Amino acid sequence: NNMGNSVGFLFGSLAGAAVVGSLGLPAVFVFAALILFAGTILYVLIMRSARRELERAAEVARLAEEREVRERLEAPGATDALRDASTEVAV
Repeated sequence: NNMGNSVGFLFGSLAGAAVVGSLGLPAVFVFAALILFAGTILYVLIMRSARRELERAAEVARLAEEREVRERLEAPGATDALRDASTEVAV
């Protein structure tokens, strides 16, 4: 994260200087706005992708937990108290 900030500060300064040198001071603000909107769009796209992956990971974890509980209940040493406790939790 810190390295990304450092690169951003360096690139921002260099890009701003290049824009001022070639297009003038008002163009710097237009350039900054374009970068801001592009970054916002990229962020939204990445977060949508991450949300799908996180939802999938949560579903996989839930299924794994259900399988583990089922295996414990079906184990030969499972007692009636354990089965009753798991029924109360499931309800």
